[in-house]
Amino acid sequence: MRVLVVDDNDDDRELLVRVLRGMGMNEIVEARSGADALVELNLSNPDLVFFDWLMPFQDGVSLIREYREEGNSTPIVMVSAVADDENRQKALDAGVDLYLTKPYEIRDLKARVAELLREAVPEFSPRT
Repeated sequence: MRVLVVDDNDDDRELLVRVLRGMGMNEIVEARSGADALVELNLSNPDLVFFDWLMPFQDGVSLIREYREEGNSTPIVMVSAVADDENRQKALDAGVDLYLTKPYEIRDLKARVAELLREAVPEFSPRT
């Protein structure tokens, strides 16, 4: 399973990558900005994408909106410190499948990502 993790915060991105590897996802590509994410979305053709909202060059929500407008149905998880209901709804309206706020409980992230993958990518069985 190919996974793209996009977050400009190195610590947040590295933690998420460690958690995902622990779930059995070993083909992980990382990006630090919206510009890098655009390149990687086209190059890596991911099966699952994680976005932060606030990033340099282009925010996660506008990237997601563009990605969905191109017809891409890849599952998208937003992991963001933006926690208010109005912005959460904006992200969901843009095409986010799962929205988690930072800081998150690792157990919760693993359980919710596993649930999303059981529905979206049934041939992949994540470890939790």
